[in-house]
Amino acid sequence: MPFTPSHVLAVLPGIGPRGSRRAALLLPSALVAGTVVPDITYYVPGVSIDHSLGMHTARGVVTTDLVVGLVLVALWLAVLRTPLLELAPDVVRSRVDPVPRPRTTRAWLALAAVAVVSVLLGAWSHVAWDELTHPGGLGAQHVPWIAQSHAGVAGSAWLQLVSSAVGLVGTAWWLEVRRRRTPPRVVRPPALPVRREVAWGVLAAACVVAVLGTAVVLGVGGARASGFVLLTGVMTAVAWTLVAACVAWWAWRATRGGAPRPGTRPDGHPQDAAL
Repeated sequence: MPFTPSHVLAVLPGIGPRGSRRAALLLPSALVAGTVVPDITYYVPGVSIDHSLGMHTARGVVTTDLVVGLVLVALWLAVLRTPLLELAPDVVRSRVDPVPRPRTTRAWLALAAVAVVSVLLGAWSHVAWDELTHPGGLGAQHVPWIAQSHAGVAGSAWLQLVSSAVGLVGTAWWLEVRRRRTPPRVVRPPALPVRREVAWGVLAAACVVAVLGTAVVLGVGGARASGFVLLTGVMTAVAWTLVAACVAWWAWRATRGGAPRPGTRPDGHPQDAAL
């Protein structure tokens, strides 16, 4: 299958520049959540890959994908965004605009509607990409080259590899262009229990331990794990390590008193927005 993070490239055109109308019409975090949610069962420990959920089908997009995608958006906004922005380097923090917290029922409903539309667009882009590149998908059914074998490898597999690389490179290019075009603003020092460099080192060490533990569990030493299983296992270990770090940050803030609400900065002002 195409590399899950590569799917993000498909929705980046929907993220408008600062102050543009396009930037107000779609929610970046929901767009990104939609692009990855059909593959989410690959990255949740203890959850079998149950295709009966239909997360790669048209029905799944408007049911399972939508619900799980909205849960991911809520998790990002309530738990992950604030700590990760505190950990982020200033080159990132200084280019992320503050977004006011909705203060009325109408504003909350508008935000919910934008989130729903954004998740649906992201999920549709994922399913369409997979239909083009998966064996037996619409691409293989209508384009003979995709269904044929080339140098001993199916055309669909070649397409998956190439499109995955294009997705990663394209996303990196988009981020760099965005960085250059977005002027930095003054930001306060990060609210962390230790110096940011120390926090990065501790987090990196925790990720390494999690990855090594995953490798042992998957039996890499005995060559029993495929490349796909190893890759998804490593990504799962890193992702859940980051989640644990975010929870630990909130616990640290609570012990200091006056912990900020989700969506606010530690100084009480509206929280910085992020993808």
